[in-house]
Amino acid sequence: MNLREFRENLSKIIEQKEKIVLAKRNKPICILQPIDPVDEFMLWLEEASDEIKSAGLGDKEIEKTFEEARDAADKKANRS
Repeated sequence: MNLREFRENLSKIIEQKEKIVLAKRNKPICILQPIDPVDEFMLWLEEASDEIKSAGLGDKEIEKTFEEARDAADKKANRS
C-alpha cells in the first residue's frame, strides 16, 4: 500500500492487526508489524534500563527505581 492509502485508512488498518508494507513509488520503505502489549512493555523496560544506566546509576539504584515504579503501579491498579 502506498502512503496515501495508509493515511486514509489508518484506523481500519490498525484494527486488522496485520503486517503492513508501506511503499513509495512502488518501492517498499517500511514494514509495520503489530506488537503484543507484553512485548511492547518489555521493550520499554529495556530502553528505560539503558537510559538509567547511561545516567550513571548503579544496579542497586536501578532496581530500587523499578521496584518503586512497580509498587506505585500496583497501588494505582488496585484503586481502579
